[in-house]
Amino acid sequence: MKKLLMLTICFSVTLFFASNALAYTYYPDTYTGGTEGTASKYLYNDDDVVAGSQWKADNWFDVRGMEVGISDNTMFVGIDTDYYTNVANFGTDYGDLFIDDQITDTEWDYVFDTSEESLYDIRDAQDSIRYSDDVGKDNKWTYSYYRHNEEVLIDPTGLTAIGDGTTTGFTNAGRTAGEFLWMSFDITGMNLNPDSFSLAIHWAQTCGNDVIKAHVSTPEPSTMLLLGFGLIALAMLRKRFSS
Repeated sequence: MKKLLMLTICFSVTLFFASNALAYTYYPDTYTGGTEGTASKYLYNDDDVVAGSQWKADNWFDVRGMEVGISDNTMFVGIDTDYYTNVANFGTDYGDLFIDDQITDTEWDYVFDTSEESLYDIRDAQDSIRYSDDVGKDNKWTYSYYRHNEEVLIDPTGLTAIGDGTTTGFTNAGRTAGEFLWMSFDITGMNLNPDSFSLAIHWAQTCGNDVIKAHVSTPEPSTMLLLGFGLIALAMLRKRFSS
């Protein structure tokens, strides 16, 4: 009876940690974007963020990280940034979420439009991508305090959505505290292998003052390792229980 109890506990703990490890993954911002086109005094956070010194304390444009989860063909992406409470400052806005299903590729395959709340296949529509320079020219941002040549928006004209979603911002006081811009959308139309795939994800404000990129893989290697150890332990306990 004691061995059976140990077997049950081991199995339950393994499933618990495995399921929670797959629930979400936090990716800290380690990406430094394109050329800033301005003096170094407008860079901060290890040259990661472009903005005037008067905005550093407020972290208006700083992206700290990205949280990603996938469940039942729905992708959840949370951008950890105070920018969502400062959106529309100086004519800026949320950028769109760019996705590449070949992390070594040089072109983006899909994009989630945060304003239309739709997912688009852009493998044959690279000309629909708008860069920070394009938007900056429209808004004439003062002194050009932004990163140049960053993908920030998609022009959906002529494109057909392959999935719907939602965009919202709120304060997250749970597992990862902070101000988050959350996106969720149906990825069925991407035809991914649910057992194993790798994605590159890119997001920035329309000004591109800070950019985050992450490589997302599932199943997570740590999860599979944990599950493997759990199965080994289960096999050993079963062998002892049978004998």
